[in-house]
Amino acid sequence: MGDFVHVVEEAAIASARTMGQGDPGAADQAAVQAMRRAFETVEMAGTIVIGEGERDEAPMLYIGEQVGLGGAGGRRISAAWISPSIRCEGTNLCATGHAQFDRS
Repeated sequence: MGDFVHVVEEAAIASARTMGQGDPGAADQAAVQAMRRAFETVEMAGTIVIGEGERDEAPMLYIGEQVGLGGAGGRRISAAWISPSIRCEGTNLCATGHAQFDRS
């Protein structure tokens, strides 16, 4: 489980570095690149089974994409993965650097 926490942490840190720059796509791109790099350190042979890249041609992990170190000794898993920058309430919020408040 710690390996996957590391993947999410790296993605969150990378997308946070784009905060306030006004480019929503940069947060996604940074998060996905960081996820791919972090996955390359995990001893597993993983296949993405839920992704967003093919749905809207975003810089996301794609269904069927292979992640992990692979090899005979690696754990074989199917990973349902979603972009952390979208799941943490929005690339636009990250791009503008604004918080989201419920004013109801």
